[in-house]
Amino acid sequence: MNNTTLILVAVGLAALFAYRKIMFARIAGKAKQILDSGEKLVIVDVRTTGEYSGSHIKGSVNIPLELVQSRIVKVAPKKDAALMVYCQSGSRSAAAAVTLRRMGYTQVLNLGGIGNWKHGVEGGK
Repeated sequence: MNNTTLILVAVGLAALFAYRKIMFARIAGKAKQILDSGEKLVIVDVRTTGEYSGSHIKGSVNIPLELVQSRIVKVAPKKDAALMVYCQSGSRSAAAAVTLRRMGYTQVLNLGGIGNWKHGVEGGK
């Protein structure tokens, strides 16, 4: 690669990361608005139980990614339920969001990683 190509790649990656940060901030803001309005929002932490016990978003339920398909119906029986999923970095929550949409859930927000939530968490060290 030449220098121009490297610069373009770097600028493109910086733009992508900036866009993702803005997108996740908007999702967090929308979720907070839903919660503040008193509407029901099911917040699903798709990390392991150990990660969840370390810290988690207040009011969230822990359904590890590999169990989402079998357990989501217990906490969100209606396909139009408002859901927000998150994990540690965003990879597992993206997979969970795809799974939920394929299952027919119509209101799925993907927060990405727990660090995108700026409204406080429970637990932690």
